[in-house]
Amino acid sequence: MTNFSSDVRYAGSRLLLYGEQLDPVEIDKLSSIKSNESYKKGEPTSGGKGVRKGGMWSIRPLSKNDTLLTDLEFFRCALDAAPKPLTSINGVELARISVWLYDTSMETSEILINLEDLELINDIGAEIYLTVFRGDVGLE
Repeated sequence: MTNFSSDVRYAGSRLLLYGEQLDPVEIDKLSSIKSNESYKKGEPTSGGKGVRKGGMWSIRPLSKNDTLLTDLEFFRCALDAAPKPLTSINGVELARISVWLYDTSMETSEILINLEDLELINDIGAEIYLTVFRGDVGLE
């Protein structure tokens, strides 16, 4: 299990696939979970003032989990039938797991991602992107 220093809290994660020619319907066919958010190139932006320059498909765990390991297992199971790495799927240029952490210490903190989690990330076939927020803003 990934270890955080005592002042670092796990806040959540999502798996995102992006590509100029990505078709989210095709990704849904490979996944056991329907995306939480998706769009296709040419669709209007949420503000309606422009059009999407590429396609996007993403999922978040169905419930809030307390560990990165639980979320990684969810992502792996959701796309178990998909080719790996995920960037080998037609239209996928970027496959990323975004992880959000809160550090309330305002000091140096440590994060250890162990081999079990790294193996899961490799099995998923996506890069990992960590964001650490300083302070307690947004903590529930």
